Amino acid sequence: QVDNIPREAEFIIHLGDMKGVDSCRSEGPYALVSDTYTSYAKAPVFLVPGDNDWYDCGGRSDRERGFAIWESHFLYLYQKFGRFSSVQHQDRRKENFAFFRRRVLFIGVHMVGGDIKNKDEWNDLLRDSLKWTRDMVEQYGNRPKVVVIFGEMQS
Repeated sequence: QVDNIPREAEFIIHLGDMKGVDSCRSEGPYALVSDTYTSYAKAPVFLVPGDNDWYDCGGRSDRERGFAIWESHFLYLYQKFGRFSSVQHQDRRKENFAFFRRRVLFIGVHMVGGDIKNKDEWNDLLRDSLKWTRDMVEQYGNRPKVVVIFGEMQS
């Protein structure tokens, strides 16, 4: 799939669920995707976490481990390409990001679909992502002509 990305692409956004839920305890699937992008992509790669990447990993400790592995491989993957600046990250949730290019504000937010495993965890995540989106729209005001919001969510 990476080979099908146009060479002139300025950046790539992956909308989560980059692996199956059955492999949360091993770094292998995360490393494979990270290495593939690093080796073959010609543009900076941004990822938002999907539920299969961490939330569907099982109990709380498995979810925490899955998310820690996701962070270690993908949180700053775009920096490996060396030519993308002015990316902002939310202090509370570093996986939420934003950047402004060509009068377009791009906002990546961490959202989770599927079954609610922990209502407080779920609500905190969605509340933080909503706050991040509002903060970015407010910060940039009328500068963008378009706002694009990225997130992985299933109903």
